[in-house]
Formats: sequence, C-alpha cells, structure tokens
Amino acid sequence: MSRKLLILFFLIVLFGCDQAVERQDEMVMMEERDAPNKVLVIGYDGATWEMFGPAMDSGFMPNLKSFIARGVRAPLQTMKPTITPIIWTTIATGKLPEEHGVQAVVAKDPETGKISPLTSESIRVKPVWEILSDRGEDVTVVRWPVTWPAREVNGELVSDFAFQDSRSRRVWPESLEALVNARQVHSRLKDIQSLTGVDAETYRNLDPLWQWKLMVLLR
Repeated sequence: MSRKLLILFFLIVLFGCDQAVERQDEMVMMEERDAPNKVLVIGYDGATWEMFGPAMDSGFMPNLKSFIARGVRAPLQTMKPTITPIIWTTIATGKLPEEHGVQAVVAKDPETGKISPLTSESIRVKPVWEILSDRGEDVTVVRWPVTWPAREVNGELVSDFAFQDSRSRRVWPESLEALVNARQVHSRLKDIQSLTGVDAETYRNLDPLWQWKLMVLLR
C-alpha cells in the first residue's frame, strides 16, 4: 500500500463525517511533502469528545491535548448499533458487517446453538494489518478487538485475550508470551472477585466463555 493510500485510509477512519472533507483533502497532500513512514492509531472504545473535552480542559489527558494542538480533530459518524466487535472490525477491514462477518457480540453455532466469544476466525476478510503484512510492511497490533487467536503477521500481534493465560495463540510470534506474562496485570481479577466472589484461581479454571462473560459484566 502506498503512503498516500495509507494516509487516506486512516483519515477516513478518523474523520468519518461530511464536515471534515475539506480538511481530509488538505491532509492527503501530506504525501507530497515529507510524510512520516510510520502511522500510529490509538483507539478509545466508547469515548466521545464530550468526555475528553472537559477532561483536557481540567488538566487531565495532557498527551491527547498535545496531539490535538499539533493536528486536527472532528466528530466521528459511527454505525448503529454501536457494538464494539462490529465497529472495530468495520474500522479494521473497511467493510460493512454483512461483508466482514461480525454482526453481533457473540458467535452462535447454527447447528448446536452454542454461544461463544467472537474470534479472529469470525472475520471473513483481511484487516488492514494483514493487507500491509502481505505487502511486506512491518506492523504491530496491540489488544484490537476480535484478534484472538492471533494470526501470523509481518511483525507483532498481541490479541484482545492476551492476558488470559489459559488460552493458546494469544500473541504472534509465540516468543512474545513471556513478555506478556511478565507484564500481566491482575487488578481486573481483584475487581471481579469484589463484584462476584470469583477469585483469581477459580477464574483461571473457568471455561473461556465464562471468563469472557465475567469481563463483560465487569465492564
């Protein structure tokens, strides 16, 4: 993917509203200047400028405020319903839900009716990082929704279930597992215990579906 197309892709993601069209055209011209060779996308699930604005004005989130001061911002026109797996997969693939295959919060087996968490195998098309990998570009993906089990990429991928050590294929390459385990944070397990009485050892022995349900309940 050329630098110009890559910049355009992320502009579409970040400025998905008509009011920003002129600004998009202006920034796409960055390709004619000294555009950087790297693109960093940071995502906040469920966040809005109504939340960030007061926080930045009160002195919180100084780094985000610095980014905005040196760039542009705009409201994002999203899809309905605003369900995390659907929205984030749409952003990653540039396809509508009926095309990429993620259309709910969970996956349901059509024969048995069994409910299970969505996985990367639920996605029918390639996300942008796999497209870039195929073109020889280096990529790093950290905790993007619906990325477990981790697929092979030209770089590193830490899946959304990376910190659930009962699962296999949490990261790519496998050598990252030791790094992830060393930085594992158990504060969420303490929150789950306070809320439900399920302690850390019991949680680790649960079926992955019930682990996922408890995390959803905590959120």
